[in-house]
Amino acid sequence: MRQSAKRFLSSALALILVIAAIFIFFDLIQPVYGEIQTIKAETMGLEDFVSQQSSVIGNVRNLVGVYESSAEARDAISWALPLEPDVAGAMSQLSGIASSSNVVLLSLGVSSIVETPRSSQVQKGIVAKPKNTITLRVRLLGTYEDFKTFLKGVESNMRVFDVKDIALQAAPSVKPNQNLFNFDISVVAYYQNQ
Repeated sequence: MRQSAKRFLSSALALILVIAAIFIFFDLIQPVYGEIQTIKAETMGLEDFVSQQSSVIGNVRNLVGVYESSAEARDAISWALPLEPDVAGAMSQLSGIASSSNVVLLSLGVSSIVETPRSSQVQKGIVAKPKNTITLRVRLLGTYEDFKTFLKGVESNMRVFDVKDIALQAAPSVKPNQNLFNFDISVVAYYQNQ
């Protein structure tokens, strides 16, 4: 074969190979490459979605934890400031404090129950639930040291109590130098206005 024929055949073969490569690239490789890019984009999108959902789940768990802890706080507040007057509970607590303080409870009664009117709830743009009060009159007999223990018990009690008035007088004693006193105190217990 002649040199020019060989050159022509090699040029034609090279041209056929280039055309075949272009055909393979555009018909076979490029569509698959596009599908790969689409799959990569979907994978990245799904990974972003999973990370966002994980973040949302974490936030929901945090909110549930806050809600559960606020329920505990709500319970503690309802012990300190009940929603109702709960006069019997207040009397029972004072009686228990008296017995644990070694003072004798002579009398216990309700002096007054004061409810705050609803119109006083808004003050300077702040909406607040005002507190209502129950005033209890307590008469005790005991030593001064035991009475101090009683006052510490009232101060550290779960329910909010305030001691308003204290009057003391020497108890008529059978024995001289007995150190016994009668204590008349006024205790205010608080509860929430619903």
